[in-house]
Amino acid sequence: MDPEKLATSLKNNMQLMITQIILYNWVNYFFYGFLTTKVPFPLTLSFKTMTQSGVELETLDASWISSFSWYILNMSGTRGLITLILEDETTSDDFTLMQSHLKESSQQITDANAIFKAEREELKVLSHSFLLEDIESPLRESLVALSRKH
Repeated sequence: MDPEKLATSLKNNMQLMITQIILYNWVNYFFYGFLTTKVPFPLTLSFKTMTQSGVELETLDASWISSFSWYILNMSGTRGLITLILEDETTSDDFTLMQSHLKESSQQITDANAIFKAEREELKVLSHSFLLEDIESPLRESLVALSRKH
């Protein structure tokens, strides 16, 4: 791994995270409790707590979405677009970074069968002796000696 790439990626992720925190607090302060949209399909009541954050009406249909929940849904759905806007051209996206890590790790692992065969051979050579193999015999002797005394 290149420390320069790691530092650049960390810097870009911090920029994105700080931007998201600021927008989150702004939307939460100004639009908490407002209803913005209604989804065109029915939702069950179990979705109500997720989609109607800040709206405390029990009789409201679950397909109405509060502005705060709509913001969260949009931010999770448009993350790729936001990273394209905020990142500079020299950095790579997460997918490219993941592909480079996979290529590096696949180059390090040569042949799994050879590695397993070497491990099998080492296990065959290994001889194990228990430290407490004959622990019963001294204990048995002491119990027999105690029983003779009584």
